[in-house]
Amino acid sequence: MAQTVTNIAPVPTGGYRVVGAINGEKVSLLLDTGAAVTLLRKDTWDRVTTNCSQKLTPWPAPGLVGADGSPLETQGSAHVTLELSGNLLPLDVVVVSSLTSEGILGLDFLRMQKASINLEKAELHLAHQKCTLPLCRPTAQSVDTRVKVHATSTVEVPAYSELEVMACLEKPVSGGTWLLETLDSFETKPSTSLLVARALVHPTPTHIPVRLLNSTAGPTTVYAGQSIGYIESVEFPEGPVNTVTSGEPDGATDEQCTILKGIAEESDLSVGEKEIFYNFLVSYADVMATSTADLGRTTMLRHTIDTGDAAPIRQPVRRISPCRREEVCKLLDEMLKNGVVEQSASP
Repeated sequence: MAQTVTNIAPVPTGGYRVVGAINGEKVSLLLDTGAAVTLLRKDTWDRVTTNCSQKLTPWPAPGLVGADGSPLETQGSAHVTLELSGNLLPLDVVVVSSLTSEGILGLDFLRMQKASINLEKAELHLAHQKCTLPLCRPTAQSVDTRVKVHATSTVEVPAYSELEVMACLEKPVSGGTWLLETLDSFETKPSTSLLVARALVHPTPTHIPVRLLNSTAGPTTVYAGQSIGYIESVEFPEGPVNTVTSGEPDGATDEQCTILKGIAEESDLSVGEKEIFYNFLVSYADVMATSTADLGRTTMLRHTIDTGDAAPIRQPVRRISPCRREEVCKLLDEMLKNGVVEQSASP
């Protein structure tokens, strides 16, 4: 039985766009008369719904494919309100995992609004709303600069381990600073239990180091050619950047902050480096001991002592000199109190 599919035209980065807002969040939508439906990229949807509880509903129509025949991974559909130049317009969107722009304003919206496009004046006229909107071309900053990252070879990450591997880029990039992010499809894939470390990186034209973390009890495999993330070019403001810390991070007690501050101050670092080091220590205060009684437990490692075929032996109790007995009793009481040891019922 033949299956009907909805074709979506390829997205040119230099096309005309309409700038509006959804839930008060600015969005730049590519105007595409070759797209049958209006689309939003998944991260754009997450951004515009950060402060509301709107959920996606399953996309009931057949699968979406691009004009080149490649399928688009749909996340669901939703009904939203698009604000354009003060006009509130109903808009049905389909959310997809990957696009080269924040969204596409498709033929469904243009037909509903009885729209006409004046390319000479770069205007979009909406007859239904009796309004005319300016069209704009993307600036250099608004062009999507995402580049997918693929595993160069098949690697196995052992249980409870992290591994740094070299990955290849989908296409060559120029120098500069890039932000490495994981793909949603990689994190949520049932066969994958790995995490990709988010990081600022300086890749070579074709390769980039990626840190993978396996937090499960069994080994996990990443296969050659598998998409594991993407990089996106970022820019920093010129001149010095000041870091301002207000209060202490959640979870750090006053006692912990005092102790960790002392550790940072005793280091051979510069004043600025000491502050960075202190903030780093405080961010991990929940896993740092501040006294001999501040103990924790881990399930990530189990220790065994293999005695082989050796038979148990019996030895007399070792006597403690009177001058050390008081200190030994004190240490035993502390260990009993902290649960390190327990009373023995052996003969």
